[in-house]
Amino acid sequence: MRRSIMKTKSNILIIVSLVLMLAFTSSCTREAVDTPGPIGPSTYSIIIEADASPNVIIASTTRDSTIITATVTNFQGIPLASETVVFEIIDPDTMLAENVGFFEGNKTVVTRVTDSNGKVAVKYMGPLVDELIESDTTPPDKYVVTDPPGRVYIRASLSWRGEQFVADFAPVEIIIDFNDLELFLRADPNVLWIVGAPQKSTLTATLRKVEGAPIKGRTIYFTFDNNGPGEFQNGMRTAFVTTNANGEAKVIYVSPDRNHIASDRINVRIRAHLKTEDPNWAHAETEIQLNRGN
Repeated sequence: MRRSIMKTKSNILIIVSLVLMLAFTSSCTREAVDTPGPIGPSTYSIIIEADASPNVIIASTTRDSTIITATVTNFQGIPLASETVVFEIIDPDTMLAENVGFFEGNKTVVTRVTDSNGKVAVKYMGPLVDELIESDTTPPDKYVVTDPPGRVYIRASLSWRGEQFVADFAPVEIIIDFNDLELFLRADPNVLWIVGAPQKSTLTATLRKVEGAPIKGRTIYFTFDNNGPGEFQNGMRTAFVTTNANGEAKVIYVSPDRNHIASDRINVRIRAHLKTEDPNWAHAETEIQLNRGN
C-alpha cells in the first residue's frame, strides 16, 4: 500500500512539473511573437500615408517644388487631428538623411500638426541643376552630372508608439534631361462632321517617364497651333489642366457651328506642352479634321 502511495505522489509531481514547463514555454513564446516591429502601422492601429504631387520635379535654373501631403487615420479610416508629423528628406539607397533640396524656410526637417481631416502638408523645394552638374561648359541639354540623385524619399513619421515607429514615404523623382520625359496628345474623335450645331472632341495629354511611369500633378498647357476655328470648353483658346494619377490631362475642344466654317474641310492643330521655362522641353501636337456637312 505504501509503495502504491509513493508511486502516486511521484506521478503527481511529474504532471505538475510538466504543467509548469509548458506554462513557462508558452509565456516565452508569446512575448517573442508580440514584440512590435520597427516600422508601422501595427497593433496600435494608427496609419499614416504620404503623397507627393507632382511626383516628378525638374532640376533647372529655377527651383521646382512639390507638395507633400500626409494623412493620419486610425484602423477604421477615421481622421486623427492634432497629430505631430515629422517630414525628412531621405536617400532611398541608404535610408539616411539626404542633403538634396529643402523644405519651406530652408529646413531639411520640419514638423506639422494634422488638421481636423487628419491632413498636413509641406512644400519641398528641389535642387537647382547647377547643384547637380560637374561643370557648365557643356550644352544645356547635355549636363555632366556628378552623382544624380534621380529620386529622393520624403519620409512622414509620427512619434514613437511604444516600441513602434509609424512612417510612410513619398518618392519624388528628379529630372535633369528632357529626354527622360514623354508627352503624348490624342483627340477622340479626331474627325468631326458638322451639319448644324457645334461638335466636340476630347483631347487627352499623357505625361510619363520614358520607362512608362505616369507623372501626376504637373500642369499641361493646351493652345491652338494655327488659326483653326473653335475653342476649348472654357470658352477660351488656351487651357491648362493638371495631370491625374495616370499622368493624363484632358480638355474638351468645341467646334464652331456649320455656318462659321469657311470651307468644306479644315484641319485644326492643337498643341500641348509642359509648364517649364522652355515650352519645347516636353510638347506634343495633334490635329482634328472638321468636315462641313450638308
